[in-house]
Amino acid sequence: MLVMVALTWFRPGTQAQYMAIQNILQALPPLLVGLLGLHYAVKTPLLRRRMRIGWTLIGLGCLAWALGDGLWAILESGLGHTVPFPSWPDTGYVLSYAFLFAGLFFLLGQWGSTERIRIMVDSLLIAGSIGILSMYFLVQPLVKTETSAVERWLGVAYPMADLAILFSALLILHVRRLDLPLRRMIMLMSNGLACFFIADSAFFLLTLFDRYRSGAWTDLMWTLGWIFIGSAFVFRRSEFPGQNSRKQDKEPPPPRLIYAIVPYLLAAATTGLVSLCDALDGSISNQTFMSILGLISLIMLRQILLVIQNRRLTERTRRLNTEMSQLIAMQTEYLEELNIEMAERQRIEKELVHHRESLEETVRERTDKLRELNTLLQTEVTERRRAEKEVREELSVRRQIEEALRKSEEQYRMLIEIIPHSVQEIDAGGRINFANRASERMFGYTETELKKMPFFELLAGKEEREQCRQLFSRQTENQPPLKSAVHQGLTKNGQAIWLQVDYNSKRDSEGRVLGLIAIVTDITEQKHLQEQLLRSQKLETVGRLAGGIAHDFNNVLTVVTGYCEMLLARVEESDPTKEAVQEIQKAGRRGAALTQRLRAFSRSQFARPVVLNLNDLIGDMTKMLKLLIGENGHLVFRPAPKLSMVKADPNQLEQVVINLVVNAIDAMPQGGTVFVSTSNIQEDKNFSFHSQAIEAGGYAEIRVCDTGIGMSAEVQAHLFEPFFTTKPKGKGIGLGLAMVHSMVRQSGGHVLVESQPGRGTEIAIRLPRAKGVPAKPESVRKKDDALAGTETILLAEDEEGVLKMTTGILRKMGYHVLPARDGHEALRLSAHFNGHIDLLLTDVMMPGMTGLELAQSMARLRPSTQTLFMSGYSEEMMRQYHVKGSLDPLLRKPFASHELLSAVRAKLTLSEVLA
Repeated sequence: MLVMVALTWFRPGTQAQYMAIQNILQALPPLLVGLLGLHYAVKTPLLRRRMRIGWTLIGLGCLAWALGDGLWAILESGLGHTVPFPSWPDTGYVLSYAFLFAGLFFLLGQWGSTERIRIMVDSLLIAGSIGILSMYFLVQPLVKTETSAVERWLGVAYPMADLAILFSALLILHVRRLDLPLRRMIMLMSNGLACFFIADSAFFLLTLFDRYRSGAWTDLMWTLGWIFIGSAFVFRRSEFPGQNSRKQDKEPPPPRLIYAIVPYLLAAATTGLVSLCDALDGSISNQTFMSILGLISLIMLRQILLVIQNRRLTERTRRLNTEMSQLIAMQTEYLEELNIEMAERQRIEKELVHHRESLEETVRERTDKLRELNTLLQTEVTERRRAEKEVREELSVRRQIEEALRKSEEQYRMLIEIIPHSVQEIDAGGRINFANRASERMFGYTETELKKMPFFELLAGKEEREQCRQLFSRQTENQPPLKSAVHQGLTKNGQAIWLQVDYNSKRDSEGRVLGLIAIVTDITEQKHLQEQLLRSQKLETVGRLAGGIAHDFNNVLTVVTGYCEMLLARVEESDPTKEAVQEIQKAGRRGAALTQRLRAFSRSQFARPVVLNLNDLIGDMTKMLKLLIGENGHLVFRPAPKLSMVKADPNQLEQVVINLVVNAIDAMPQGGTVFVSTSNIQEDKNFSFHSQAIEAGGYAEIRVCDTGIGMSAEVQAHLFEPFFTTKPKGKGIGLGLAMVHSMVRQSGGHVLVESQPGRGTEIAIRLPRAKGVPAKPESVRKKDDALAGTETILLAEDEEGVLKMTTGILRKMGYHVLPARDGHEALRLSAHFNGHIDLLLTDVMMPGMTGLELAQSMARLRPSTQTLFMSGYSEEMMRQYHVKGSLDPLLRKPFASHELLSAVRAKLTLSEVLA
């Protein structure tokens, strides 16, 4: 709207450009309003079907008008033609009026036929009156102009159609009972139609006198009309955001009398004006006569409709009066029946009063006679009551004694039945006389079956039964009783259970033993818990020992492997000692692998978990595994397709697979086949296996199967204990499966075993699924030249061999090293050294002062000095020694020279970047 106002006032560019822009902007409002109307009709919830069709037709009418404006723009701006009147754009305009009339017809709703015809007649009266006025005061003066009849009639048709639609909308607004949003919407549409009427009338007059130009104020009126109609759609849409559309305002009041007589007043005014004009001319024309006749016909039709409505109202009133008369008659009949019932009730009440008085007199007479008899019997009754009282007192005492005995027996039986222990009454011969329900649950026999058998048969083994017989013999011979004993029992289905039996003697009044009362407790679970506790304590003790040994051994291996690398760098290829040094280096690596196994066993190994694929891991090991199996065996690897990823230390998993394959080989002394397979496992519920709580979820599994001798249940119970082995002396120390169990548990996995003697063994390793991509292999180590430097390094190490070896490696690469044997000496060297110390390389565990304490002191004295820790301890063991704080980065012992140099160079490079 603002753009069109600006174009009207300022007229930018040439006349052709201005006209093109004006025509395009003129076509946009009806297009947007038409789309808004269709969007409202389709998307508005809770809209009735007739209303939806009506708004759809109104939206199509707006689009038809946009089509006419578009054709006008193409003819005038695109083709450069002068648009005649009438022309092709008028087709779209006429079509739009048809859609608008049809839409308003559907908006009338589902009224009665009479009501609908009456509204249509009122619309025709108003439109006809305005049309006749326009004919006499607008069309006839223009007949004298030099224009065609089509131009004159079409020019009048547009404003007349606008008025007809406008008055139809207003009539709907004032006659129909609409909700408040819909009334406001039709008001906005009426304002738009009024703007159209003004613009169309001006357009018609200006066009007939050849004074119309595009971009005049008439275009602003058309645009303003479209803005009103578009605002109606937007306003109505905002009133229906969802379920709030169900809320409606109060119904408007019934239409006023003025709305009913407006058509008559307008028709009368039209007839009077037209007749007056013709009278002044001296004669009444045929056109005037026909116009007046048409208006009179419409008025008569409306009167006929009013008569029909009055007759219907009269008939409805008559029916209501008839129904009211029937209701009054029914009410009168009901009141008469009620009066009769009230009279009957009063009569009955009088009879009841008379009967009650007669009855009271009879009662008084008989009462006097009874008093005389009672006086005679009173003495006899008194004596009899005295005798009965004495009897009642004796019976009461007896009942109290019986009730106390009954309650005591019920309480005793309830306690015996609800306690979780088995309670059995055994006679002198050892036979069961009584057993509670806990006995049935514990042994699986019914009470009837228990009463037929001796107590000895509930025990497992001849020795247990003989021991129990001797115990009963001691009890019955009045020897000192054995209060408690532990036996191994046997249930009905053959399951062995552990029992703790508390014995109590049952004696008569003279003290002779009649039998025993045995209270039996199932301690099988307690036995298992004790065994698990002992096994855990044993593992913890051995683990601590292994962790300490691994730390000391790491220091030794650090010196051995470090000096081996230094020697290998100095000797020539032809030097015969080089092979010996290489063998020493290999032995050091094997020793490092052994410390890793000890750490894994003690749960103190520093695991480096990465996301990996078990198929790739085992596939890379197949050659080595086949060499381990040898010629007497055969390896079959069955990888699962689309195997899930896991997160674990690849070195630990390789050690796990090697240990399982080696055990499988040892279980097949005559040779056989080792099957290694992978698969995806989905557990739907939690379960336990050998004290392992296995949760529901997804797992990736490695399964190693052999065709060997298998294992008994007793061997499987001790399978993961350290130093437990079934191999001959010198063939193994019993740490392999213990370390397998420890490594798998570190990765959050589980070990499952299935084996039977003579049928082979299956061991499954289940690891939780992980998301991610497999880690890439480590990059090639840097060249020695890239690891060299000239920085100053303060080195603190309590092991003399490690201190010398590390100092030699660093100095060989050009670094300035300040060696110290503990933290205090390192602080003294720092205090006396005037230069800049670039890096503190310190062991974590040192006597007197830990490496972390040394680093904190150096941070206060020399804030710019970087710190690199090294240790042979694991993080878990360092926590046991109360080492708290961040140890990142940490160089693990034993380390090779290139690992040391890479870590030092990386830390120094990082400090340079941060500086």
